[in-house]
Amino acid sequence: RRHTRFRNVTEVQTCALPISLNSLWLALAAVAVAGPLGLAAALAIRSAPARIAQPIEAVLMLPLLIPAIVLSLSLLVASVLTGLNDAPLRLWAAHSVVVLPYVVRTCLASLGGMPRQVEEAARTLGASRWRVFRHITLPLIRPGLLAGCAFAFILSFDNVSVSLFLVNQKTPTLPLAIMNYVEYNFDPGVAAISATMVAVSLAIAWLVERLVGLRKVLG
Repeated sequence: RRHTRFRNVTEVQTCALPISLNSLWLALAAVAVAGPLGLAAALAIRSAPARIAQPIEAVLMLPLLIPAIVLSLSLLVASVLTGLNDAPLRLWAAHSVVVLPYVVRTCLASLGGMPRQVEEAARTLGASRWRVFRHITLPLIRPGLLAGCAFAFILSFDNVSVSLFLVNQKTPTLPLAIMNYVEYNFDPGVAAISATMVAVSLAIAWLVERLVGLRKVLG
């Protein structure tokens, strides 16, 4: 599979904005899917009996347990077998699958710290399920949902393994562009971009720790 190659600084500067926008829209699109699905899955796991909830949670957590190269190759094979040849669409689907467990985990952590009696009291007073969710459940678990979405965004933006198997020349992502560029050159610009991405990742980890707690998120 051929990827975009950058042999000098001028090529990188010319393509930097489109490539960054590719990574940005991909991360936002993955969050747009993983956020609602992860929240719905967490609510379903919380309300289901343990014998059903545990297998569902285990299946949703599989992307965290499977080695990245194996998961990436599996997603590539699945896209070929299903005839999904559109690169942006298959990237979107694959990134959504990869980041979904993080949203589920943070939402479950927030739900675990929320007493069920609050929801039961609202239902007893005549509130519908939708009103209970909108005015009680969602505000209480919002920190976990936001933390999960933040994690999902940064992981999708920084992803290399999945993107490496699914991109084409028209849809390069920023991490892959950096990786391809350093095959031929190394300059302070690459180091600055890498340091910025590391700093943003650390900021996201600090945010999750403040909102939910990394121990709860990571189980």
